Amino acid sequence: MTTTSHATYTEERDLVTKRQVVTSFMLVILGGVFGYLTYFPLYLTLIPLAILLFVFRDWKMLRNYGRLVNEGIIKFEPKFRSNRTEAFYSLLLVLALISIPMIISPFLAPLPWLGLSLGIIMGWPASNLVEFLASNIITYRTGKRLIKFYTWYHFREDVAMKDYGWLLK
Repeated sequence: MTTTSHATYTEERDLVTKRQVVTSFMLVILGGVFGYLTYFPLYLTLIPLAILLFVFRDWKMLRNYGRLVNEGIIKFEPKFRSNRTEAFYSLLLVLALISIPMIISPFLAPLPWLGLSLGIIMGWPASNLVEFLASNIITYRTGKRLIKFYTWYHFREDVAMKDYGWLLK
């Protein structure tokens, strides 16, 4: 008779770590210096892009914000079809962020193109700053720290994600 063992463990982390905030802040400031030296108005495309990327990354939390505040936790079980669709949209977004500067390069002079490209590229680090700001606002309003968690399930040689979500602690 053989016995099978399984274990479940939960990984908790902040939405954005301090290291990510510092690195993102330095990148955005450095990009801002170069954006200012090239063509600053086009560099400012990073503001709406950062907000758009934040909403794209955390739309499940934002959509269920009321439930998070009332219950203190929101959980989602990963489903193959929805995760595959989300991964496809994420891939499209990353490819768009990479290809848009290349596509618009023939239509702009070098300095405005460089400013716009920096704004597009710096959108991702700036979205980390928006996420950090949103996390602090939620912490301030609720009085509890916002944490993202993943529950992993280990069975024999396989490791799978059981559920994930956000928690007010």
